[in-house]
Amino acid sequence: MTEKLEDKLQIILVSYNRCKKLRKTLAKILGHDSPIRNCSITILDNKSTDGTSEFIEFLCKKHQNIVHVIHNRNIGGNANIARAFEIASMQYLWILCDGVHKRYNFFSLLFICSSSTLFREKSSTLFSTREVPNA
Repeated sequence: MTEKLEDKLQIILVSYNRCKKLRKTLAKILGHDSPIRNCSITILDNKSTDGTSEFIEFLCKKHQNIVHVIHNRNIGGNANIARAFEIASMQYLWILCDGVHKRYNFFSLLFICSSSTLFREKSSTLFSTREVPNA
């Protein structure tokens, strides 16, 4: 049986009042050449007031794999990230900020590597991405 990335990876985006940046990030994630477009995507909205919530609701109607969670108040950036860990439910978790709009096609290679028997038996590696300003 072939393992599928969307059966193992949960993507959680944390967001607050950055609708334009979130649009760019989600355009990359949901792009036709993105290997992660069918993964479970949860967006934790820190009670945005700039149209972010309306945009996410629009996407939820188009994409069944997107879940929108709106906090009843702005709990802060760090608490929003902590909430992502609390609600994680799949084997792999990737937490992204609403302003990270990279090319995500490298993730399929990481998944292939992580699915190998050698990796599962010998490693407990966590993959992460970080944006470095002015690099």
